Amino acid sequence: MRRNRFRLQKLKHYNIFFSSVCGTALTAALIMLFAYAGSKADIPAGLISVMLSISVSAGGFFSGYLYGKHKRHKGILNGIMCGAVLYGVIFLFGIIWLRGFPPLRLIRYFIMLCISGAAGGVTGVNSKIKRPPF
Repeated sequence: MRRNRFRLQKLKHYNIFFSSVCGTALTAALIMLFAYAGSKADIPAGLISVMLSISVSAGGFFSGYLYGKHKRHKGILNGIMCGAVLYGVIFLFGIIWLRGFPPLRLIRYFIMLCISGAAGGVTGVNSKIKRPPF
């Protein structure tokens, strides 16, 4: 008789959680990398804003790509959902860090995350499935 073991992968929202954690980790890594580069070189504030936008967009794209690769359908909708979850994480960190509500310019990041997440979701759904040759 088979045992009925608990598996994390069988949870209903495991894929969205996993891809959001990976997207958040990539965003944090890119922000730390760009912060290090900004501290070593004299970079103007406009370029730092561009680097922040690049890191947020890359995290949204990667999150949508992973989720689209796992689900294999509804790439745009699932990518937007990943972007919204990532925005929720960033908004929560903003509330904790600033000890209050962040400014309204974070709506720009919501739009960027949704667009890049949708692009990643479409790319993940339409990517080739790697199967071993028979």
